[in-house]
Amino acid sequence: MLPRISTLAVAAIFAVAASPSIHAQTSATTDPVGFVKQTLLGNTDSYISLPMARDAVFAGTVAGSIAATSFTVNAGSGSPNWTASAFVYANPSQRDTYYAEFTSGALRGLYYKVTANGTNTLTLDTEGDSLLLHALPGNAMAALAIGDGIKIRPYFRIRDVFENPAASGTPILEGRAVAAMTTVGDEIKFTSYTALGINKAAALNVFYVTGTSSWTASAAPPTQPATVADWVLRPNEAFVVRNRNAGSIELTNTGWVVMNKMISFVPGGDASNGNDIFISINRPAPVKLDDSGLAHPDSTQSFIKHSTSAIIINQRQDELLTWTAGSGFSRAATARYVYVGGQGWRDTNNVGNTTVGQTTFLQPGQAYIVRKKANSVGKDWVNDANY
Repeated sequence: MLPRISTLAVAAIFAVAASPSIHAQTSATTDPVGFVKQTLLGNTDSYISLPMARDAVFAGTVAGSIAATSFTVNAGSGSPNWTASAFVYANPSQRDTYYAEFTSGALRGLYYKVTANGTNTLTLDTEGDSLLLHALPGNAMAALAIGDGIKIRPYFRIRDVFENPAASGTPILEGRAVAAMTTVGDEIKFTSYTALGINKAAALNVFYVTGTSSWTASAAPPTQPATVADWVLRPNEAFVVRNRNAGSIELTNTGWVVMNKMISFVPGGDASNGNDIFISINRPAPVKLDDSGLAHPDSTQSFIKHSTSAIIINQRQDELLTWTAGSGFSRAATARYVYVGGQGWRDTNNVGNTTVGQTTFLQPGQAYIVRKKANSVGKDWVNDANY
């Protein structure tokens, strides 16, 4: 099911000011801070995400030497004088993984993992993108430029979200005695962002092993650290928590509010296969479908491909799948939405002509699936802050 979310926590987010955070010889700006509390019901799959972000440890500008994956950085008018590799994961001395987020300029909203740094240089894993040319909706020639703003943040990790810091890092999920998948315990399930298909089974299962007091996974993706507790949870990522017990689990995502635009790439299908991709909003407040950035009245600019009908199945294109309250494992989506050209967002279960873009919301902390049709191309999803 979808988790129950504390609206009081969401409302309180903007009431508290965050203190600047310092990393090595860097400085960061202040963002609002707060928390979103979710209740994960027992004997249920909860489709969840993280609406908050970890605090920025640096804020500065692009100084120059811009290449496809790297550039130099200013802190104010001079060098930040970082320690070399300060933002590079190195267990046990440095167990965070960092990403750089562009906060102004043509690439505002894009973010990439930091793979190396010098005293004033950053190198990013752009996943095939180029900082010299990255076409975005409305700007086919977007590129990084001197003076563009950047922030550096650590990703949330498994340990940050699923361990209780007030209880010496005790996991909030029930563990299993041994790592064998035949034993019973709670799990965090991730679907593949690279494999194609619809109704995809989980590609990775993460769980806590009490016998070794450690997090373990069913596979070891090369993009993640060797220590599973340090695996990163990316902004706009979503996943499933399987609570196998009758009792509920309280999950509190404490962090900072992302005030910036957010851009995430969502892959499409191929010539014969559609593709289901989990998405979420990295926001602490509900967002109307019309304000989500998922669709645009101009079909050439729209992330969701326009349909010609919400009712006739073979006239539907990309779909947005959602879940409502309920219980049980491996639950099917309970609602589907399409964007009909010339009309707007429509519920496929509603035979009337009512559009729902102003009355249906993407909720913080929840997960959704974008179902891209066969022959659809991957695109950047651009979501502006609604506050």
